[in-house]
Amino acid sequence: MSLCFGDNMSAGNFGVLGGATFYNPTNTRWHAGVAYKMDLPLGLHLQPALMYNAVSKDMGRINVMGSVQWGINLILLRPFIDVSPFAGYGLDDKKWGWGTGIGGGLDIWRFQVAARYNWHFDQSRDLNAVTLTCSFFF
Repeated sequence: MSLCFGDNMSAGNFGVLGGATFYNPTNTRWHAGVAYKMDLPLGLHLQPALMYNAVSKDMGRINVMGSVQWGINLILLRPFIDVSPFAGYGLDDKKWGWGTGIGGGLDIWRFQVAARYNWHFDQSRDLNAVTLTCSFFF
């Protein structure tokens, strides 16, 4: 049983995150939220998050994201690749949206830096964006 699930799995860590969202060269906004990182076997981590994304001056979205990461633990450092399906709700336009993000990042002690490209698979295609996110886990 410990071969499949590992005895060194921790219960997980809560964290806060924030960063920049680049929709196009003239529209850079911010995002912030909370996350929970769970260690899984074989270098996998599951990191669900609840985020607020500022889309424009007058529009914001609430997104729920389920990030699946795979990386190699190098003691204090863990580079990883990341796939992040998400669903969101526009607070102003009252529309649901969904998509996925693909990227990578680096864990350094309790800090995490990640970059990903997010594709929207609904009518919100103009919200495709590159995100740079910094997180701290307690």
